[in-house]
Amino acid sequence: LRKWEGDKMEKIKKEISWYNNPNIITIVLAFLSFIIIIASQSFAVKTNMDAIDILRSLLNHNAIYIIMFAYFILLQTSVGKKYFNFLNLLLIVFYLIECVASIFTILQSFGITSLVNLLLHIIIVLYLIYTFMRDTRMWQELKLDKIPFDEIGNDIYFYLIVILATISLAVNLIDASNFEEVCVSLLDTVYYIFFGRYIYLYKIYSDSKKNKTNTKKLKEKEKEND
Repeated sequence: LRKWEGDKMEKIKKEISWYNNPNIITIVLAFLSFIIIIASQSFAVKTNMDAIDILRSLLNHNAIYIIMFAYFILLQTSVGKKYFNFLNLLLIVFYLIECVASIFTILQSFGITSLVNLLLHIIIVLYLIYTFMRDTRMWQELKLDKIPFDEIGNDIYFYLIVILATISLAVNLIDASNFEEVCVSLLDTVYYIFFGRYIYLYKIYSDSKKNKTNTKKLKEKEKEND
């Protein structure tokens, strides 16, 4: 019985290990971004939209996915790894722009979808700042340490993204008038959940790296005192 239970637990660990693998998550996000771009544009062509409307659709809905696709592809290269902090700073700027765009959307047509999307983008921006800027000079220069990011914590940020993305999906499914809109909404939701997971895993890695550094310094101090 114990052996069976042990084999079962090992199987479960193997099944969920990919969800905790940042390399796999990065590849999945690059793939999802690409699929969303292709799907959105193919649906736009099927609805007989003219060239200007298709271009507008590409720039409005897909602009962030084009950027994210380039971001995740660059992370697989030596250039992306070298300028990782710079890419993350650009990422924060792009999502800040998304927040501003979401505010304008609410002003133009207030609704549950626009409100949830605004909250989702605000949480993502805060999560990105909390995770990727802490070890940079800008964290001290902008005095971001005074903002109580830790009051929410890594787990809560991730769960908030999952909850808001799910609520957005539910509302979009209710409002959807065709199968194409359902597909795009599902892909958007899956993307946001995986993106939240990507940030979540990096935060864990960053914290463990910091703890190792602090432990090493503490041991060196103890040796000096001895």
